[in-house]
Amino acid sequence: MSGYFHSITLDYEKCTGCTNCIKRCPTEAIRVRGAKAEIIGERCIDCGECIRVCPYNAKIAVTDTLDKLSGFKYKIAIPGPPIYAQFKEEEKVENILDAFLEIGFDDVFEVALAEEVLSFMTRHYLSTNKYKKPLISSYCPAVLRLMQIKFPDLLSQVSPFITPGEVAARLAKEDAVNRKGIPYEDIGAFAISRCPARVTEIRQPMGLEDSAIDGVISISLVYKDILKQLTEHHKKEKNMNLQKATGIGMSWGYIGGEANALNYGSVLAVSGIQYVASVLEEVERGEFKDVDFLELRACTGGCVGGPLSIQNPFVGTVKLKYFVEKYRTKTPYYQEEEMLDFYQQGRFISDKPILPRPVMMLDEEISKALDKVERLDRITNQLPGLDCGACGAPNCRALAEDIIRGSAVDADCIIKLRKKGQLINEGIKLTLQDIKELLDAEVLVGHEQLSKEVNHAFVADLLSDVLAFATSKSLLITGLTNPQVIRTAELLDIAAVIIGRGKSFPPEALELAQESNIPILSTKLILFEISGRLYARGIRGCIEKVGNK
Repeated sequence: MSGYFHSITLDYEKCTGCTNCIKRCPTEAIRVRGAKAEIIGERCIDCGECIRVCPYNAKIAVTDTLDKLSGFKYKIAIPGPPIYAQFKEEEKVENILDAFLEIGFDDVFEVALAEEVLSFMTRHYLSTNKYKKPLISSYCPAVLRLMQIKFPDLLSQVSPFITPGEVAARLAKEDAVNRKGIPYEDIGAFAISRCPARVTEIRQPMGLEDSAIDGVISISLVYKDILKQLTEHHKKEKNMNLQKATGIGMSWGYIGGEANALNYGSVLAVSGIQYVASVLEEVERGEFKDVDFLELRACTGGCVGGPLSIQNPFVGTVKLKYFVEKYRTKTPYYQEEEMLDFYQQGRFISDKPILPRPVMMLDEEISKALDKVERLDRITNQLPGLDCGACGAPNCRALAEDIIRGSAVDADCIIKLRKKGQLINEGIKLTLQDIKELLDAEVLVGHEQLSKEVNHAFVADLLSDVLAFATSKSLLITGLTNPQVIRTAELLDIAAVIIGRGKSFPPEALELAQESNIPILSTKLILFEISGRLYARGIRGCIEKVGNK
């Protein structure tokens, strides 16, 4: 899977290794190693869950900028219905669409129009009964990538139609060619989106050889420019011919909209990637055979809750429903005869099947894979089963899998280490030089004291705990970097101070440490990792409860 593009990346400067993201990733694609999160690219589905839960904004989505528009003579904006929901004060979709013309686009084509077409075509496809129930929506790229990785046997039940964005791009370009006489290659279609998975979708389209979309612009990138145009809309006359879609297409923006727009048979709509995975597990077990159509969305509430959205998803849903009702009775732009012609010609059908991505396989050879599964079960049973995440993996089974794959070791489980009484040996002593090498640490103060021996350590981020419980001649492992730490270390006769996450003390604190003869070491590891490595080497007290120093 090398070279596989992903829109979600990590800002290493902002990442603190807090482990929030590893618990929420639906494909267990994130680990924390060396105090920083790492994204396992082949497992990532770009759903954006990590963006939502990261309190430090360390997960970011890479989208195109408006500079990309300069590569085309005729630029078409393709906004989806959730974009309308971002502007809670605006009463007319026409004004929102017109604002795109003011910020560099030559034309606008609503994705909602394509969604009306696909509602009609899917309804006709369902009426043929030439499919295995339930038919699964092909709309959400994050859901499809989840299925590629975890539910490959269900890919044959995915709707054969391409996504509304792709349909909109094709229709928009065809319209520009016919209406303006512009060469096809000079036309650029740009999706305006709130979804990182859409960015990945156009770079690596599923079911298509090439995407008709030439770029994805995040709504967060153009929001202020659009808002500025909307506040000035009364000063100039608007192009009222841009808005053509009815409420039927717009309703696809929130959960249940696509299913209801079909107006056919038994449908089920599910949002939230964890709930989607749960439903797919049931489908895999043979449930929902009486359901005709499954609408699945990775984002809670549907696309209006996309991770790059500006507006609160619940407020956005209310706003979008307002627009749906307002434009529900509008005369459809595409008549039934024209849409039936699309269907009979086989337009907007996927070029090729969506293939599995077998990244969960432990080995390509079946016999070796079975052996590894047995080892995986055995190692998992030997782990505590707390799923605490302290090792940097989301749960104990994930750690066991990492051990099988060679990217982790048994000693990464701190809870298991604590239970190994044989590791605690009062006779074991390490020098600061040993500890420097063990932790891959940098010596900030005390190069001349690396021969000093220690066999106790104390971990704390509260000076009150240090004063109450730390013992003389022990190591102090902390994330604190203020001068008071040095004064406390001197008062308690601490052997050395180790700080994690690659931090350093301010100059005045380092100077005080030099004067007080307190060695200072800095490592990129987080406190759990520091404790685990020292504990494995026999250093006492690293992860004992405070009351049992």
